[in-house]
Amino acid sequence: MYSAEQRKIAIETFVKFDHSYADTIAELGYPTRACLRNWWNEYRDTGEVPISKFTTNPRYTAEMRRRAVEHYLEHGKSLTRTMRALGYPKSREVLGDWIDEIAPGQRKYRGPNPKRDPVPVEKKVQVVAELEARSGPAAEIAERHGVSRTAPYIWRREIMGDNGGDPEKKGVPVSEEYDDLPDDIEVLQDMLREAKMQLRKVQLELEVRQATLEIVKKTRAPNRGC
Repeated sequence: MYSAEQRKIAIETFVKFDHSYADTIAELGYPTRACLRNWWNEYRDTGEVPISKFTTNPRYTAEMRRRAVEHYLEHGKSLTRTMRALGYPKSREVLGDWIDEIAPGQRKYRGPNPKRDPVPVEKKVQVVAELEARSGPAAEIAERHGVSRTAPYIWRREIMGDNGGDPEKKGVPVSEEYDDLPDDIEVLQDMLREAKMQLRKVQLELEVRQATLEIVKKTRAPNRGC
């Protein structure tokens, strides 16, 4: 679950990147394409940043939310410790939303802060390249770059796809989708955006493969000594 501030940043980035889902997700590291589409549609229709349904859950009063945030801040900023001590909420994402709402900027993050520190695309490419080059365990690569242990795999899926970039499993050629072009201008615009997203994905994959090749060359270079 994402806070209102994270949603706001995502929408602003989406607009800044000319409504490109791929570029927005690559820049921020979140959310999914479906989430971003829903947020944008609601923002476009209402003019307001969508609010998480969990944030306004009537099961939790304002006093309960305030007490949970205070406990979090006064007991080492541990989501798990707070949830165990109070018995609520049942979701780390929900508690995170409360903290961002009541005490903005006080939430403790492991690895890059998704609100303050968007991960540059170049860094993602380098991490994925090291993972592809088998330059070490994923946990070691993550620690070296100061990111979470799951980040290398998440970014590889974003850039390379679920099959790790295997060209034999990519599916049908992109061109087959556009053999029979519709007359509707809005549909054509959507198809253009989709094509731009796919092009961006291919560009990132090429960057990863080039960086991987450079890493492999360095690791296999003969040691000539002094």
